[in-house]
Amino acid sequence: RGRRQRRVARAPTLLPRAAVLTRPEDLGWKEEHLDEQGVREALQKALNRGGMEGKALKANVKYPSRAEVMAAIPKDCFEKETWKSLMYAASSVLQLAASAYLAWRFIPLNAAAWPWWVLYATVQGTFATGAWVIAHECG
Repeated sequence: RGRRQRRVARAPTLLPRAAVLTRPEDLGWKEEHLDEQGVREALQKALNRGGMEGKALKANVKYPSRAEVMAAIPKDCFEKETWKSLMYAASSVLQLAASAYLAWRFIPLNAAAWPWWVLYATVQGTFATGAWVIAHECG
């Protein structure tokens, strides 16, 4: 009887996310669109998952036209600079070649070196993605 009970520290519980009060109708969706098969349910599911209170799902939002977007981009972005482009291409090729050489030269081909090969694959993949993006944009 005279024992004192020890209090056990409990980890804080994760409370479920509060239900989102926004409904598709509150975002400007018309009833005829919501009556299509699965639209209302999909919108409500997205609203319950999202953290933006439906801002990305608003109906009847006016997006800028292509001409408005193009007018907002500075004119010097449309000027082609061949030497600058060739320097970017050369830089990508050199990065790929240098990392391949360093791996060939310093990483042994055995199972114990697998962390180094994972690191190499990450670095080489990053460089190769850069080269792919440049090639994709060029042609």
